[in-house]
Amino acid sequence: MRLSNFESSVRGSEDNQLSGWRKSFKERGEWTSKFELFSPKTSSEGLIMRMIRAPIDLRPGVIKRWWKNKKEEYEMFEQSYIPDRHEILGNDLAAAHFVMYRGGKVKFSNENKWRAGKEHGLPNQKEPGYDLEAVDASDVNLYYQGLFNFKDLKYLKSLRLRNCRHMDDWCLDYISGELGTLEELDLQNCQNITERGLACLYRLQHLRYLNVNGIPQNRSFELTCLLLEETIPGLTIEGVDYVKQ
Repeated sequence: MRLSNFESSVRGSEDNQLSGWRKSFKERGEWTSKFELFSPKTSSEGLIMRMIRAPIDLRPGVIKRWWKNKKEEYEMFEQSYIPDRHEILGNDLAAAHFVMYRGGKVKFSNENKWRAGKEHGLPNQKEPGYDLEAVDASDVNLYYQGLFNFKDLKYLKSLRLRNCRHMDDWCLDYISGELGTLEELDLQNCQNITERGLACLYRLQHLRYLNVNGIPQNRSFELTCLLLEETIPGLTIEGVDYVKQ
């Protein structure tokens, strides 16, 4: 009986020692360096092992998808807002350079014709008299990130975004909050737009023309268009089939 009690006590002390050894040095109260602040919070060993064990999928469809995603990531990065460019050129000229470089067209308030092409002869520094009045970015591969280049355009009246497949409700939210002087907005064939994004346009109280041709519509979309025409005086919306009474 005494022998069994002795064995139990010895086994218990060994278990206590093992459990103590399993604790990290921080749990045991041992000294730690200040460089511990820079140590990773989670171990990377598990991630590395998963990456090693994961099979490499070289199917053409997978590679094509991967390349497409990488290309889109680069395009979004390349369209990022650059403060230095706007500081040197001013907001109007910076936006004009941005649009024309990507195949779009622009028009200034003191000119009767549109400017287009990469070799456009625009000034490379801020100059007076270049008030951007209209932007035609139709068929341009424009992302949400690119819209930040339209910041503080105080004279912009017309914006055409036909066939811009990346335009969605988030884009309309930014446009309605940033471009309050707009009188014309062309969204034809921007098929990612829904009534939720359209509802944001109530902020554009100077808007007189809105084109929604080619956008998938439902009853909510049609009702939103009706509400916009009631909310914004003088607004005409093209391309919507209103609910039949």
